[in-house]
Amino acid sequence: MVETSIPAGAGVDLYARSIGSGEAIVIPLACWCEEFEDLGQKRRVILYDPRGRGRSSAVDIALVSFDNDVQDLETVRAHYGLERMALIGWSYFGGVVARYAMLHPERVTRLITVGGSPVRGGEFMAAAQAEQWRRLQALAPDLMREMSSGPPTPDTMRRFMDVFYASRSGQKPPWPRMRSRPSQFANEQPGRAAAVASRAMASMGDWDWREDARRIAAPFLVIDGEADILPQEACAEWVAAVPHAHAVVMPGVGHFPSFEDPDAFFEIVESFLGEVSATARPS
Repeated sequence: MVETSIPAGAGVDLYARSIGSGEAIVIPLACWCEEFEDLGQKRRVILYDPRGRGRSSAVDIALVSFDNDVQDLETVRAHYGLERMALIGWSYFGGVVARYAMLHPERVTRLITVGGSPVRGGEFMAAAQAEQWRRLQALAPDLMREMSSGPPTPDTMRRFMDVFYASRSGQKPPWPRMRSRPSQFANEQPGRAAAVASRAMASMGDWDWREDARRIAAPFLVIDGEADILPQEACAEWVAAVPHAHAVVMPGVGHFPSFEDPDAFFEIVESFLGEVSATARPS
């Protein structure tokens, strides 16, 4: 493993680490995606923390945006001198890597999103937010009343994040193969992380990428958990929009499949990567 700090302008430095050798896969959000290091046994895996996350610079929240997150990915690519790369994005960063593949289709060899953003916001995000609220209320009604009564304390935010993880999971935490808690880093303290995530999501506006998505040239795998909050129709819309896309909905898991069912998850990922390497297209 080789760790480094990558200048991203305006005094921002991005933490990154590279594992293995060969064809490169680049993955945002190193602090949450440590399980993906296992892919480095067969190829080169580059994990990095975008601005304001993990071990990267603790920037002013005004410097956090979806467009800046896409640009940070390009900064990482240029730093490592990669002509082409595969991309894997989890959660919000599924949207980041997908958008990058629309803007730079010539740079992307393969694309995987895991519990990622839908191809359009609108009704899908409204449905997801409603379902999220319903689950939080069902799991912790007293805590939700406490949070609505005034500014949350650090202890309240820690308890909220535990409930949040449980609300998005099929296999409830703790997960045996999760090696560390991202909250060990200052940027990932619950209050700070929630503010950064809210700022990033708000900066996306009400997006609709269905036309732009047709520019994605790489084979594209959409992975979702059946217990997550997005309607399953969101996966179907990605498949309809992207010429070389297909979707896998994993049973029994939610938003964290690499931790909830790592054996099944990495079998799916390795199968896709192997198929594409051998045939240049998914099955």
